[in-house]
This record gives sequence, C-alpha cells and structure tokens, in this order.
Amino acid sequence: MVNYTVAAVDTQTHHSLFITTSGQCFAAGRNDYGQLGDGTTTDRYTPVQVMTEYTVAAVAAGHYHSLFVTTNGECYATGYNANGQLGDGTFEHKNLPVAVMSAYTIAQADAGQFHSVFITTQGHIYGTGDESSLALCPLYSWSLTSYNCGYLSTPKQLLYTSSKATAGGDSTFFISGEITSSPTSTLMPTTDTPSTGTPTIFAFTSKVSFEASITVSLDVAQESGFQVRDAIDFTLQSN
Repeated sequence: MVNYTVAAVDTQTHHSLFITTSGQCFAAGRNDYGQLGDGTTTDRYTPVQVMTEYTVAAVAAGHYHSLFVTTNGECYATGYNANGQLGDGTFEHKNLPVAVMSAYTIAQADAGQFHSVFITTQGHIYGTGDESSLALCPLYSWSLTSYNCGYLSTPKQLLYTSSKATAGGDSTFFISGEITSSPTSTLMPTTDTPSTGTPTIFAFTSKVSFEASITVSLDVAQESGFQVRDAIDFTLQSN
C-alpha cells in the first residue's frame, strides 16, 4: 500500500483489509471462501481493490469472512457462511460483498470466528452466526464435553443497547449504557442486573473460551473503570 495513505487496517489469521483516507478499500491474503470480496476465490499476495462502488468507513476481518461499513451506514459481507455469519439469510459462501442489515443504518460491525455483530446508529446490537458466541444457547444443553447450539443466518437483536462491540474468536464483548428489556435468556440471569444508564461491559462467550474471555473483560474493566457483568460460567453451571 505504498502509493496510498492508509486510515485503517483490520487483519485475521489469513487475510487483511485496508481503508485509505479517501475511503477506498483493499484486501489481501487467503481467499478460498471469497473473504476478500473481489469476485474470485484466488489468493492475493498484493492488495486488490474491493467495494469499488462505495466509500468505506470501517472494515472487520473474521476468520474466513469480512464485513464492510460504508460512510452512509450500509453494511456488506462476504466469504465463508456455513454458520450464517454473513447475515444475508442464507448459509451460502459469497465471493462478492452482499448487503446485510439493509433496514438499518449501521454505525459499527465486527467479525468473529463464526459470528458477526452489528450496532445501529440507534445503539441497537444485532448478532448472526454461531449462537454459542452470542449467548443464545439454552443453558440445559451445555456440558463439559459438548454443546447443542444452532446458527442464525439472519441477524437477531440481542438484549441490550450498546455503544461499542467487539467479536472475538468465539466470544462477544460490548459496553452497554442502557437496559432495553429484562434479560430472558437462560444464559443471562435476571438477578443483579445493572440499572438503566449504568455503563457495563458484557461478555458473551462459548464454554471453551470463557476463562480467557472473562480475564480480558476484567482487564478492560479495570483500565476503563467499568463494572463487569459476565453472562455465566457455562462449565460450572453444566455440572
């Protein structure tokens, strides 16, 4: 990218996304599922321009998929989709970006391993893909060795409004400043719920990464001065 002024970069294990100061978007790396969004499944060893018809404000590189947010709040997704992480209503891989969350103006998006999260300009947070990373699995289905979760191909609104979200490998963190409804998920107990207006870091995570995720959440909270509220320790509750 020596001929461009780069404003933002996001990377994952096998591919990278770049945004220039003028809103051009480039992608490089592994492309076996179309995660670069250039219309092919050919690996690229030098950056190729993608999203050429749009001015891109933000990008998010998932494990094998990518998300793009334009300056006017549109969101596009491409790549691996067997878990519904693109959020386009299908489980089919895409090698060109497809519009998602079209009924909303998107302020932020982030991509995890097999899931994605979106925040609208109104602060509403949606998730799609692997339910275990979005705290949408019934508690009774968890065990120490396996779990029974499904996949969403259409984004579902989660429990809280949010000002910031990040999707980890198989976890989701977000800072919530307002409670929009009483938690009803079996993964989110209704007791000890922060009052309206309390800025809180929430950690939604699958069993395999719970301990590491909560450690990160605690560190973030200590640095930021936020109260920590974890979803639940699945490994303990499943005994």
